[in-house]
Amino acid sequence: MTLNVDDWDRQWTEFQKINSVAPATEFRRRIVEKLLDIQGSGKGVRILEIGAGTGTLAEEASRKYPEASFLGVDLSAVSVEMCKRRVPAADFRQRDLLLPASAQDNLQFGATHVVCSEVLEHVDDPEALLRNAMPYM
Repeated sequence: MTLNVDDWDRQWTEFQKINSVAPATEFRRRIVEKLLDIQGSGKGVRILEIGAGTGTLAEEASRKYPEASFLGVDLSAVSVEMCKRRVPAADFRQRDLLLPASAQDNLQFGATHVVCSEVLEHVDDPEALLRNAMPYM
């Protein structure tokens, strides 16, 4: 089977189960959680995840910090739909952050915490991605 590295819809469709049981996924999630250093129920916390993937971080964050708001942004429509099913209380949006925002994008999130894990190494212009994510912060 040949996988086009830019075909993220296919990536999440075909490999989501492997990703969900891979030890590295859980290890990274625990590191991210420790670095976020969120106290209590998350009141006033607004977490932005750039590259929402399968929604594992959103699911865990929503469980541990029920008063926090969560926004996941991903290029893949499959990822966004998967995340919406997994964590209905969170907000997920499909967006190509390599492109500037359009008039339809709701950018007013005001993130207090941002996670961008396993993303930058997959894009041609990481600086543009981060610059275009800034309005969510």
